[in-house]
Amino acid sequence: MAALGEDFRRARESRSLALSDVAEQLHIRSEFLAAIEDERWAEIGDVVSLRGLLRTYARFLGLDGGAMVERFNEDHASLVVAPALPSQPKSLDLKAFGGVLVGVAAIIILYFSLTSFIDGRLRVHHDAVVAVKPSPAPSPVHTHAATPTAAPTATAAATVAATATAAAMAKPSALPSPQATALASPAPPTPTPQATRH
Repeated sequence: MAALGEDFRRARESRSLALSDVAEQLHIRSEFLAAIEDERWAEIGDVVSLRGLLRTYARFLGLDGGAMVERFNEDHASLVVAPALPSQPKSLDLKAFGGVLVGVAAIIILYFSLTSFIDGRLRVHHDAVVAVKPSPAPSPVHTHAATPTAAPTATAAATVAATATAAAMAKPSALPSPQATALASPAPPTPTPQATRH
């Protein structure tokens, strides 16, 4: 029985085809076709790819593709038919990794910058609202109106002080207003004009 590769070569030459013509029509590299004809199976790659190339090349030449694959399997049973081992992982491209790292760092910085900016803006807005918000009006202090010519007496000063103290005790958290404090402290007596005799 003739070798498998010889059968492919004879079929191609009987049709007067060059390897380059077949490679162009099948879109298979001519190096692979030459490796099939010379039976350099290791140059083609894994067994699954090799079987696919054998089937395609055989059909193109008018041969039975299934029969050619069966012949290959019988003649070359010693070839390792185990699934291909995973190739080693590609080396880590440091430029790409650095670019990703810079991108992630930029996103993190942008996030914290925006949240700090927004938080600061909200605090300024909140502080402005608190500053503009009117404080509750102090409780009114009831005083007796004094006559313009009469000086406040000790009794009137005591009444004002008692009223301010009662108001402060009614609202323990409220401080007495400056007006109540001024009214509660006794004012110095104002001199009354006396008639002079001439």
